[in-house]
Amino acid sequence: MLEASKEVQIPRLLAMLCVLAVFVPSFLMVGVSRSLFIPLSLAVGFAMAASYLLSSSLVPVLSTWILRASCPLTTKKVHLQSSPDCAKGSEGF
Repeated sequence: MLEASKEVQIPRLLAMLCVLAVFVPSFLMVGVSRSLFIPLSLAVGFAMAASYLLSSSLVPVLSTWILRASCPLTTKKVHLQSSPDCAKGSEGF
């Protein structure tokens, strides 16, 4: 789970920077348009940054805990009814 998060970390960062690049010209505006678009740009920027940080740190940890809790760790035999992630035991986490 954590390896998968590391693999997509750079593409997610680049996608976030592309979205934020759209709001850079609002900082160069003057007058009423600047006063309207600066709060929007800041709100979107902080929301995107917080989303990126949480999706890089909290979400992988919580998904690992939840998936680990749903798989029995006492048995190492593969059962037909168990999922492939459970068949690995705790080695995949």
